[in-house]
Amino acid sequence: MHLYLPLILLPLAALAREDPPPGWGNFFGSCENIKNTNARQENDSHFLIATCKSSDGEITTKLDLTKCFKNGDDATLEPENDGNAFAVLKEGSKRECSKCNVDMRPYRLEDPKVGPVLSCICRQGKGNMFKQGKLNQVVRNDGGYLRCFDHRGELVH
Repeated sequence: MHLYLPLILLPLAALAREDPPPGWGNFFGSCENIKNTNARQENDSHFLIATCKSSDGEITTKLDLTKCFKNGDDATLEPENDGNAFAVLKEGSKRECSKCNVDMRPYRLEDPKVGPVLSCICRQGKGNMFKQGKLNQVVRNDGGYLRCFDHRGELVH
């Protein structure tokens, strides 16, 4: 019986790593003024800010992307609920990923569905690596509020 367990679990693990389902993200179609908090401040560059359409007009919110991505094994920030890509994992150590910037070029140059990309410097082994995550794949507009998975952004005043 135990010999068959890997044959069952491996395909399930592969399914769990697939991209979020279509329509899960796609905030880019109804939000504007998309940016991250001051990228010069290492501790704050992982908050996404945008003004999004709501039933009453527009709302500006900020979303902690620590709740949306994990530091992947390759050159990507991978979508994951509570992924902790920007967390300090050991007291006194640096963040997993920092110095992030929202890059709008992929939208302009490639496919409009791609939307903006979050570009960061992330820890990889003993060094650092430039990594990117597709924001439009994970973040959505929920009645004017930015949201990823079950995490809703906060109002910006």
